[in-house]
Amino acid sequence: MKLTLATTLPLAAAVSAQNALRVEPLSVKLLSESQTARIDFTVVDLRDGQGGATTTCSTAWTPPNQTIGPFACTDDAFSFAFPNGIADVEAFTLSVTHLSWTGTAALNTHAGMAVYGCFEGDQPGVETDCHLLRGGHVYLTSVQV
Repeated sequence: MKLTLATTLPLAAAVSAQNALRVEPLSVKLLSESQTARIDFTVVDLRDGQGGATTTCSTAWTPPNQTIGPFACTDDAFSFAFPNGIADVEAFTLSVTHLSWTGTAALNTHAGMAVYGCFEGDQPGVETDCHLLRGGHVYLTSVQV
């Protein structure tokens, strides 16, 4: 069975909920029949202290295409991108923008603490299934742009 785990950037974990964008849940799947990949996640803007704006985001691509974006989320005040491409679902940087703020996190199944993991797919047609572990979430380092 394939098992790989990940962490976010150390700085991202230290960001307070008052100043962050949070991603939960996050799922990345490599689909064997269509030879495509898909990412789905929800992002929450926590900077207002109220657990403010949320939206869902998703896109599909054909690996090893260096998909970059930006891609619109359901709420068009949000968008997301892969600044360095996403040729490998086990190691990539996710960037989310909400109005004038952008948050980023590195997801890497081969690094430190177990926050993100990739497994052999257990559903028909799913080759690899990657997701945040144990109901986890990722805080994105936020900067005003």
